[in-house]
Amino acid sequence: MLTEHVRHRLGGEHLEPTDPRPASVVGAAFACVQAARPAYLASDRGEPLARYLDDAMAAVRQDGVI
Repeated sequence: MLTEHVRHRLGGEHLEPTDPRPASVVGAAFACVQAARPAYLASDRGEPLARYLDDAMAAVRQDGVI
């Protein structure tokens, strides 16, 4: 489901069905959540989880896709 939303944002029907980019973007987003959560839990929690997630996503962001 998420992959189809990303596929639409990347060009929808103009993408080949074998294009790995939509699944890669979704996988990277989930990896960012997995990286941000333990970092947040290990912190003093003075900053919101969203800041940790933003930092994780900034590490993989390209052309504003994520």
